[in-house]
Amino acid sequence: MITQKANIESNSDLQPPKTVLDYGTIFNKAPVGLEYYDKDGILVDINETALRIYGCADKEHLLKSRICFYDHPNYKSQIKNEADKYRTCTCNFNYDFDLLKKENYYLDSKRSGKVRIQNKIEPIINEKGEIEGTIVSTLEITEDTNLRYEQLYREKEIITEALPIGLAIYDKDGYQQFINPALASIFGVEDIEVHLAKHINLFEDPIISEHLKENIRNNDITEASIEYSLQAVSQTNYFDTGLPETTITARVEK
Repeated sequence: MITQKANIESNSDLQPPKTVLDYGTIFNKAPVGLEYYDKDGILVDINETALRIYGCADKEHLLKSRICFYDHPNYKSQIKNEADKYRTCTCNFNYDFDLLKKENYYLDSKRSGKVRIQNKIEPIINEKGEIEGTIVSTLEITEDTNLRYEQLYREKEIITEALPIGLAIYDKDGYQQFINPALASIFGVEDIEVHLAKHINLFEDPIISEHLKENIRNNDITEASIEYSLQAVSQTNYFDTGLPETTITARVEK
């Protein structure tokens, strides 16, 4: 890394004192990850923030490994051909540490799994139109993304619980994961948590026909209406309801 110093000197007492600007310090202490690759795509410098993001403790060992940016398995979708090397690219994607180890790209990272990162790939082009190097700046945004998902999930819960119509959500195996208060009232469920703990399965529902269940399994259905008899349900062990004989219209959506 080249360190450049800028000096400001003046005979005037009104001028500020001599200032030394160390770009090496700025590079290393920047709050975003910074990497510099040479014209051949070989990593020649990386700052402290980037080392933390990538889980690398030994900078010197990393640089001696002659990491090539163009061979990076996580950037294959951004750098697909020679022309892509000359383009500035801003992207937001899941950075896969397990993929690095699987493809023997870099084995010494202490991190595993995937994290969400946002980065900018900026080629440095000289007057002849040749690449002199590439700068990559990186931010890890996993926590921000998780917070957004949590906020959306809370908003979804608030909306579904306030709906005036009954709503139930099942997982891919048919197990009931959620019912809103309106549905609990319709089916005579007094305690939703106790009800969900019984692991109610859609494919064991005695009211839903086998043909409809098969369509649901095969993802061949988008919507269907059925007449649902609570009396018939109460005569089985599917779930208990304290309501009198009632028939309701239910709609199944995939």
